[in-house]
Amino acid sequence: MISDDSPSKSAPPLSALETPFSPNYVAAPLVVYGRLPLTSDEWGRDDDENWDGDDDDGGWVTGIYFDTAECLEPGGPGDLGRLTFERLDAIKVTSGEYLPYEREPSETGRWAYVMSESPWLDERHQYDLHHYGRSLRDTYRHYVFVFHDEFIEAIGEGIRLDRVDRDALFARPSSTR
Repeated sequence: MISDDSPSKSAPPLSALETPFSPNYVAAPLVVYGRLPLTSDEWGRDDDENWDGDDDDGGWVTGIYFDTAECLEPGGPGDLGRLTFERLDAIKVTSGEYLPYEREPSETGRWAYVMSESPWLDERHQYDLHHYGRSLRDTYRHYVFVFHDEFIEAIGEGIRLDRVDRDALFARPSSTR
């Protein structure tokens, strides 16, 4: 069993990602998973080969939406932070304040990570290779995002982090990591 204050010594290490803004550490994120028919012709179409939206009825709108640390400050932006994915393979949300993974002490205040030597990515790779003949090992990454009382893990080819107006959650993402 993993104790609350000491991660497993055999857990794979996390490497922090540099991000332009951080989530509000008290507010819970909203996780949206699914496929919706979208009205914009430019969103979720074949012309963007890096975006997972290759069907005529729209693209994946899976994302993590959250209040940013700045949004609640007087005069701060009122928009939300949004994480969307390139070619998302899997996502899981876990309640809990303590990560079961090792990270450098200097990275404790960070919230976005990539995991090296991920057993979950290896498991997904084996599944996709067996059933679909598709390798995930060279292009997909295991991401970990830390919020107040939960952490979210995802396997995908990339992420996009941007700010979005609360009234336009499904607008096309703007930046890529």
